[in-house]
Amino acid sequence: MNDYKKLLTVVLLFLAVASFVSAQNRTKVGQLYLGASFEKNFPASYQPQFLAYLAEPGVSPHPNRSRDAFIKLQNGAADGEIDYQDDPDDNTTVTKLITFHDHRLTSILYMFEKDTSYQSQYRLLVAKYGKPFATETEVLQNRFGARWNCRQTFWHLANGDTIVEFEDLNKDDLSITVGVGFDLKDTKKVEPSKSPY
Repeated sequence: MNDYKKLLTVVLLFLAVASFVSAQNRTKVGQLYLGASFEKNFPASYQPQFLAYLAEPGVSPHPNRSRDAFIKLQNGAADGEIDYQDDPDDNTTVTKLITFHDHRLTSILYMFEKDTSYQSQYRLLVAKYGKPFATETEVLQNRFGARWNCRQTFWHLANGDTIVEFEDLNKDDLSITVGVGFDLKDTKKVEPSKSPY
């Protein structure tokens, strides 16, 4: 009987250490943690403040959808997307889209507007995460034949998470915008339904 207790103690200790190590290896982006629960990313004491922030005019491009998703996540929903804007300084507006899937934060997307360059974000990412895994160029073209070379740079982190920095074409004013996405490893992407029509 004593041997079973020792074995059980060793197994429980191993599980506790594995859980602690797993929590330590989460990618932290600002104040958010990829792979962590809604409650870890938005503690109960902070939730009313963030919900009030989402209600402020101009904060979210989709205020009703973001507030509804936040409230559903508060009430235990497994999935939801919240988008909101920050103005870290006078020259830059950042739109953030955070996605929860299966009760975990699986994706964080930053879209930068105004005076943010690909190179400035690239330097910040290299300083924090090291040399990228790969860089590609995608050619985008409008219906009049104008072309833009848009870069994509990828980082594969030691914990399996990925980062992609990319340029995209703003169809409204034909300017290039810069985005940075953080994705949790092993995230199952939800594919749009394939309609036969």
